Amino acid sequence: MKSSFNFNPQMYRIVVATVCTILLFVLMNAKAEKTNKLKEVKVWQSGGDEIEVQVRTDDGRPARFKLTSESGEVVWNQQIIHSKITSIQGLKKGMYIYNCESQDGDVQMGKAFVK
Repeated sequence: MKSSFNFNPQMYRIVVATVCTILLFVLMNAKAEKTNKLKEVKVWQSGGDEIEVQVRTDDGRPARFKLTSESGEVVWNQQIIHSKITSIQGLKKGMYIYNCESQDGDVQMGKAFVK
């Protein structure tokens, strides 16, 4: 018994090219899962006008740490190296709000007090 299916090489090429193009678009639009998450943010007062900060991320990359006074003034805004203890000096007494952001956008916020 003969099959009625005829193999057409040109049609085969068109189908393969179409499938490859669709896969390419799907792969290009797929978003990777965040990998640089904040594991731990420690903030403590170490002296009269000074606080210390330590940030740990899950992949060891630095994170941005911003310290804002109660009045909304940005007092300190820099990148902090993973696991390194960083001192912020010359602070006035009062409450400060901190915002720590990883390079992938993971954010932790909190309060720090200088007494």
